[in-house]
Amino acid sequence: IDFLTYRDAYGRPEELQDLPIFRQTAVDVNKRALRNCTWSEKLYVKHMLLLEQLGKSREEVQEVLECSMTAGFQTAEQAVIVWMEYLTYLRRHTNYENDDEVD
Repeated sequence: IDFLTYRDAYGRPEELQDLPIFRQTAVDVNKRALRNCTWSEKLYVKHMLLLEQLGKSREEVQEVLECSMTAGFQTAEQAVIVWMEYLTYLRRHTNYENDDEVD
C-alpha cells in the first residue's frame, strides 16, 4: 500500500501503465487486505488516511470506523487505536466557526 501511494505520488512508469497491476490503487489493495485481515487495526487506520488524502466525505471515513468496530479485534487497544485515529481525523476537519460541529 505504501509502495502504491509512493508510485502515485511520483508517477507511474510510462512503459508499464497498460499492465493490470498498475491500474490498482492503494485504496483497492487496502480493501482487499481488509477482507483477508479483518483483525489488523493498522489497515483500518491506513484506509481512513487514504480516504482523507483523496478528499472523500466524512461519511465514508465513518463507514471505515463502523466496519472496524464490528471486525472483532482481539484486544481493546486495537479498537482504541482506530477510534483515536478517527477522532484525530474529526479534529483536523472540524470547522471551529460552526458551534454545532464543535459540540
